[in-house]
Amino acid sequence: PPDESWCASLPPLPQDASLEIVQGRWDAVLRAYEFRLRCQSSSVCLPFLVRWPAPDRLRSEEHAMRPPREKSRVAGPSALPTRGIPLVKPGQMVTLVWAEGGLHLSRKVVCLDLGRAGQQVRTRAPEGGPIVRARVASASLVEADL
Repeated sequence: PPDESWCASLPPLPQDASLEIVQGRWDAVLRAYEFRLRCQSSSVCLPFLVRWPAPDRLRSEEHAMRPPREKSRVAGPSALPTRGIPLVKPGQMVTLVWAEGGLHLSRKVVCLDLGRAGQQVRTRAPEGGPIVRARVASASLVEADL
């Protein structure tokens, strides 16, 4: 079961809110489970990401949740050659994740640059606003510092 610090980072929800897991996956780089959740009633809450660091006993690859084989081919920066394939491209909608301490925030943004694993790219909210620089973590996922 999750510890209290994990539960404390969930957004405040009404007692009768019904949540739906949209997607679940194991992030081998962060050694954590990630779940995309949404309220069944969109008027109650916006979709959000929950990241749960796996307990040590569950951190081995044999216990990891994996997506179907064809979707598990994303390699980490050390596995890609210097001239590796681009994982994000200009105009692509990607998930921007900010993580610091126990706080994890995510949102959909538009990527403004072509980027390979580990490279810095510029991103911007679909409605405009300031440019946020982020590091390419995997296909469709970029990470920024708070």
